[in-house]
Amino acid sequence: MIWLPAILGMVVGVTVSGAVVGMAMKVREKIVVDGAVGVERAAGIVTCNNRVSRIERRHNEVVEEAARRAVEATSGVNDPNSQHELVELCKASASCRSRGSL
Repeated sequence: MIWLPAILGMVVGVTVSGAVVGMAMKVREKIVVDGAVGVERAAGIVTCNNRVSRIERRHNEVVEEAARRAVEATSGVNDPNSQHELVELCKASASCRSRGSL
């Protein structure tokens, strides 16, 4: 019966070593997966920032073009600078005459 403790020791050793190896594999897998997720997240952030930058540049171009066209459109409008021009403009307007603003 002296061989019973030796066999029992081998069974316990195999079981414990299997559990230790399994835990080591799980820890290694977690480290590898977390690293891969971090790399992909960083790449995704760069991609997203590039898209936002392109959208912002395009938006700014459209706004600047609209502002330029608005300024060009108003350049032909006659702005009454003197009181005389304002009175003449009011005389030409029926609503201004009806209020007696002259």
